[in-house]
Amino acid sequence: MRIVFCQREAFIGLGVVHLASVLSSQGHDPRVLIGSRPEELRKKLTRLSPDLVAFSLTTGLERWVAEVVRTLKSRPWVPVIVGGPHPTFFPEFIEEAPIDALCRGEAEETLSAYVRSLAGNGPGVTDIPNLWVRTDGRVVRNRTGTPVADLDRYPIPDIGIYFDTYPHLQRFYRHLYPIVSGRGCPMSCNYCFNKAFRELYPDGGSRVRRRSFEHIREELLSARRRYAITQVYFQDDTFLEPRSWFQTFSERYPVEVGLPYFCLVRAESIRESTARSLAASGCVGVTIGVETGSETVRRHILGKNVRNATIVQAVRLLHRHGITVQTDMILGLPGQDLEGALESLRFAGRIRSDFAWCSLLQPYPGTEIHRTVQRLARQPGSGWAFTGKAIPSSYFRDSVLDFPNRREIVHLQRLFQTLHRIRVLPDPWVRRILSAPLGGFYGLVHTASFNLSVRRIKRIPWPVFLREAFGTMLRRLPVSLPDRPRQAGKVRS
Repeated sequence: MRIVFCQREAFIGLGVVHLASVLSSQGHDPRVLIGSRPEELRKKLTRLSPDLVAFSLTTGLERWVAEVVRTLKSRPWVPVIVGGPHPTFFPEFIEEAPIDALCRGEAEETLSAYVRSLAGNGPGVTDIPNLWVRTDGRVVRNRTGTPVADLDRYPIPDIGIYFDTYPHLQRFYRHLYPIVSGRGCPMSCNYCFNKAFRELYPDGGSRVRRRSFEHIREELLSARRRYAITQVYFQDDTFLEPRSWFQTFSERYPVEVGLPYFCLVRAESIRESTARSLAASGCVGVTIGVETGSETVRRHILGKNVRNATIVQAVRLLHRHGITVQTDMILGLPGQDLEGALESLRFAGRIRSDFAWCSLLQPYPGTEIHRTVQRLARQPGSGWAFTGKAIPSSYFRDSVLDFPNRREIVHLQRLFQTLHRIRVLPDPWVRRILSAPLGGFYGLVHTASFNLSVRRIKRIPWPVFLREAFGTMLRRLPVSLPDRPRQAGKVRS
């Protein structure tokens, strides 16, 4: 069977890569189709003649997916299935769009079974765990299955489904090859989907599951042979757990793979020995979730009990061993006024991070932070309210919240990296800049500073960077370098 995965923007969807590899191993023909215009997608799909159309859906894209599906269904000819974070937590989406099936949670087993069922040699659709399916004029809500513990049972992910179809993605991502070494996170932060994801499963699910080093090595060596990849980007929520796994990785990776790599770590996991092992194994850059400069907000609002001193020490140790540090911040948080937002800027300067990445809070429904904002919005005189707008697909574009000093805080988010790099402007000057009615200009500043910072810290060659930026403009997509695709509600720990 031919299964076509559709997506709106040009990035590597690792979930799609893993699913496509499973389907290929079973003799199917998976494809990827990128495009934002529903009618254009319909015409391309007609030429591809798929047996199934699939969407991996994050919150903020649901309206676009619904529009595309309605366009497809204007001439009913192919079944449609959706999966990903949004359907996982809002399976009622199946009632909002004329889709045929919806997958909650991890999809390898579910999608494989559904494809076999469509081909007439699999289980009945009402017997497939994780599947909600439209049948006989009604929606059947199947039980939730159990996540697979042994990730090595799946085939080596093959990124060729993107690289062989879209050469411009290959040109960029071979310098920043995306990979996940496992699934899950040991933390339960209030702004993240991991806690809610574990609660989806009857047994609570496993917090962290890892692929074996051999499995990872085979993927990377294959990608190096086929596509001459130069750097690796491990996109796991946290890279150092369990310690026994990382010890094996740090000993074998420099000998058996030997490519420079980037990863995401938690500040409290960094000690002198850890920083030394990261550097010795080939790590050249890490990302740390700081979120805010206020320990009180971090602990009581975000549910993340990490002290500022711990973060400062972690960055110092990593820098000592030659590892660059990207710190992730969030503005527009409950308990964070303009002074609190400026405190985050000052803290980023204090720890001297190499890239002060900064987003606006998107309180995704189903997370604890969403419930916190709801309670705050009900309090008379709080100044907090929902705007009524749909959550945007990007956490850079806008906030769905109204809050005190909203314009200044949004402007600060746009200028965060630029102000962090300058570091010499006194607070009164910064406040004056933030109050200026230059929102569109600040958006351009953000685009430029963000892209240039990604190029610098991720060591992307200038010719590749310029070609990608120019090509992006020609494709009429937002001028933004491909970065880690973030799932809905998912923020680095």
